[in-house]
Amino acid sequence: MVLGGIEERREPRTSRYWSIEFYEKSRPDHPIKGIGTNVSKSGLGIFSFIPLQEGQKIAIMKEIPPATHPEYTVRWSKKLVEDFFMVGLTAQTPEDLPNVFTE
Repeated sequence: MVLGGIEERREPRTSRYWSIEFYEKSRPDHPIKGIGTNVSKSGLGIFSFIPLQEGQKIAIMKEIPPATHPEYTVRWSKKLVEDFFMVGLTAQTPEDLPNVFTE
């Protein structure tokens, strides 16, 4: 939420950019390239070149920093331009997230 030009968040996030590969849980034989953009205690932000639907399950195969568990649920998705989407992901449990808060 944006209040008076200041974005309000439930928790801090760390902006990072890294290559990822993920697949839709229904298509594990079809890897998709993407870009990780940020991480917080509750999830990840990514750029995707395919549309993802709210509630959809994905698994991340390649990510830096590594997570202990690669499965996430799409919380929201916003089309930025043709074939380029900003996506918010939630981890199944907070322990599944990359540990960037101790660096």
